[in-house]
Amino acid sequence: MGWGNGGSRIMASELHVDAIKHSGGTSALTIDSSGRVFQPSKPMFQVKSVDTNSFGTSHSDSHYDITYRSPLPVFINASRTTEINVGFTIAFASSGGGERLDVTIPVTGVYVLGCRASMTFGVADDFIAIGYMVNSVSSDSSGNLDIPFAGNQSSSSSDANNMQMNFSGSVLRSCTAGEVLTAYQQSSSRGSFIATENPTTFFGYLLG
Repeated sequence: MGWGNGGSRIMASELHVDAIKHSGGTSALTIDSSGRVFQPSKPMFQVKSVDTNSFGTSHSDSHYDITYRSPLPVFINASRTTEINVGFTIAFASSGGGERLDVTIPVTGVYVLGCRASMTFGVADDFIAIGYMVNSVSSDSSGNLDIPFAGNQSSSSSDANNMQMNFSGSVLRSCTAGEVLTAYQQSSSRGSFIATENPTTFFGYLLG
């Protein structure tokens, strides 16, 4: 769209380009010959863990001895893989006898955040939730998650300690650059991820 001679307005119904770049030269968007759109600089991440060790507040029989609300300790070096990372700062630190996942938001905007996991309950009538806390790595005796993805509860029957359930979900969340999201669990007495067949995966990307 522009202005012609004499101030007349010219409308263009089609824009023929192969790429859009920042004035500094960074590629923001490309279009291939089939019309497919790619955004190579769009922030996104995905981290998985295949750790199957138990965690919970049953202190005598959990591999990772944790409190009611605390970072998930299953991202140890031998079990984790950073599968995708464009623009995020991803870090791992000691927590609960293992290591936690910390993800720093690179730019202010609306993000899609989610996780995929499967878990075996180790205790009957137990509730477990997983998600994120924002700018917190504390271990607490109470409280809910800042960004919950999924929660499940085993039945009260005596054989419920072998129940297997999916813990998968995603949310839209307005995030601020510099915020640190830490993967958390809430309320596990004793549970373990079925991560060999279905790796415990946390992911996210900038929507806009």
